[in-house]
Amino acid sequence: MNNAKMLYRNRLVLFPMIVFTGFLFLLTFSIPAGAQNPNSEQWGRTGGEMILSGNHNFTTSWTSDSNSRQKGLYWSGSFYDAPDKRQYTPWENAVKNSVAPNKGQITVRGPGTIGLFQRTKGGAGIVMRNTETKSSFAPWTNSLNWRNDKWNGTVKNFNPQTQFWGFIPANSVVTLDIEALMRSYNNMMNTGEFAFFAPQEVTYEIWFFQGEGGR
Repeated sequence: MNNAKMLYRNRLVLFPMIVFTGFLFLLTFSIPAGAQNPNSEQWGRTGGEMILSGNHNFTTSWTSDSNSRQKGLYWSGSFYDAPDKRQYTPWENAVKNSVAPNKGQITVRGPGTIGLFQRTKGGAGIVMRNTETKSSFAPWTNSLNWRNDKWNGTVKNFNPQTQFWGFIPANSVVTLDIEALMRSYNNMMNTGEFAFFAPQEVTYEIWFFQGEGGR
């Protein structure tokens, strides 16, 4: 009888603990991908709006030597792979799309500022290109980099009075292609090797801080 009572009492204690643990599990895994930015609240208070976010994992390494690059060819593997073991792939379309995939396109009208928040592993990052001029665009960038088993870097508060990187003038309409880009390894002056080493990863948020009349 005493054992039965003890078992019943333990169940009463254990059941709330299970419910509470389950709630914490749901809370932890229901955090949206867009909540990666530790300063998202301040950015939102100063007129910022997240207009694009995502993640990209690079899982394939690509390598080239002087001879293969002249032919526009790379292979997936090590620089020291035997030549007869290399399976060559053309840079155009195939390798380029692997190391610099397009992640979308944004269009904004100034005045306003484009901001980028990114968490990077292995050196990957986000780049932006103006679709009209084909030139690169430099947003206001805040990065956290994974190094020595922790995130390093700072994410700043947005101050519209002092910020000039990523600024879009009034009445200007700008369309940008967004690419995730692998960090490259360049030893062309010595061995001739130029490569992209996996794994790499980037998680990103693109924000637009709208000025008066911007959208």
